[in-house]
Amino acid sequence: MKNFLRACVVSVLTWEARLVLLRHKPKVIAVTGSVGKTTTKDAIYAALKPHVSVERSKKSFNSDIGVPLAILGLDNPWSNPLAWVYALVMGIVRLVDAYPEWLVLEVGADRPGDIRNTARWLKPLHVVYTGVPQIPAHIEYFSSADEVFKEKRSLAEYQRSGGKLFVNADDMRAHLLKADYRGTFISFGFSDDADFRASHEEVAMSPADTKKPAGIRFRLEHDGSSVPVVIYGTLGRPRSMACLAALAVADTLGIDAVSASAALAQWEP
Repeated sequence: MKNFLRACVVSVLTWEARLVLLRHKPKVIAVTGSVGKTTTKDAIYAALKPHVSVERSKKSFNSDIGVPLAILGLDNPWSNPLAWVYALVMGIVRLVDAYPEWLVLEVGADRPGDIRNTARWLKPLHVVYTGVPQIPAHIEYFSSADEVFKEKRSLAEYQRSGGKLFVNADDMRAHLLKADYRGTFISFGFSDDADFRASHEEVAMSPADTKKPAGIRFRLEHDGSSVPVVIYGTLGRPRSMACLAALAVADTLGIDAVSASAALAQWEP
């Protein structure tokens, strides 16, 4: 009975989400991969927010329930029946509410077919692939890391015409995506051949205390230009990678690197 009720809720939420997409026609940027989806989604949102009308999925809403909830701008009621009734009613209300021009969503998979089933109706304009490590998370229902990769890759198969695929150039399977993809392919990372490349990565010290680490800094190398990027409140290369993805997406939307970098400097990971 519990599985039946869940299936019913998913069906209604998906129906409402599809109606909202048809009604408002937002441009969807979908983030997938086995690492860094939420951070990358948040970085993209931070880079775009000062410049375009944009919203993002809350927390890690990336499942068959989470993606529709994100599109509808709703919280997860979890096990509260009355809250679910309210959520389903508010899903209909979203048809007449004001809606953003852009949506940044993350799309995940627990089992084979999860992403493909969502991608069929989501049809994102742009897809961001963060990577699949040798031993990815949530692999219990997949036979191998390669099968996880194939599931993540399926999101790009349902892109809208004119969209772009943004790929982590440092990922061991990035070349497989490029070989199969016939659209515009943009890479980001620390590799020398990345379209949006980070160099001179170092720890950023606090302006108030030069002995206290406050974040990370690097230079964005792209198309002959070099732009400084600083992210406060975090350490580690994964945050730099998320910012590189955000800078690449921002460039596609016509936001220059200096403006996007300034927006990321205000981001709190």
